[in-house]
Amino acid sequence: MRQEICEEKIIPWEDCFAQDFIDLSVEWLEKYVRVEPADEALLYHPHEAILDKGGMIFFANDGTKNVGTVTMMKQEDGVYELAKLAVTENCKGRRIGDKLMRAALDFAKENHAKKVILFTNNGLGPAIHLYHKYGFTDVPLVDNEYEESDMKMELSMVYP
Repeated sequence: MRQEICEEKIIPWEDCFAQDFIDLSVEWLEKYVRVEPADEALLYHPHEAILDKGGMIFFANDGTKNVGTVTMMKQEDGVYELAKLAVTENCKGRRIGDKLMRAALDFAKENHAKKVILFTNNGLGPAIHLYHKYGFTDVPLVDNEYEESDMKMELSMVYP
């Protein structure tokens, strides 16, 4: 039986969500890959690594707590990296990843991104399926700072 889209709200970063960002991300990383030094730099210093550079961190909130997160990191003018897309295990299957992905890409559009990149691992089938659904394509793996990543994907932003 397929679950319907739930009423989670997507909300932007607030400093009081810092521990949620760490907890959601570490839960996902420990289940699927591992926490690397590059991850720790983002998780424990979100202002310096993401927010102060023009990026944003979003959360999916179910009305009582944050159950998912995604990060848009500005790499350079016109280029953002989608990272740290995570949904807590007991909320999987509720299309929260879709909502987070739409929020991230809307942010990229609002900031006139020309492209969005991401790094992933080819063993993460559901995530790769989601990325393809939103138009990401495989590109050569360059400028990768994540030990566990063996794929790079890119989405060219098209505006009417």
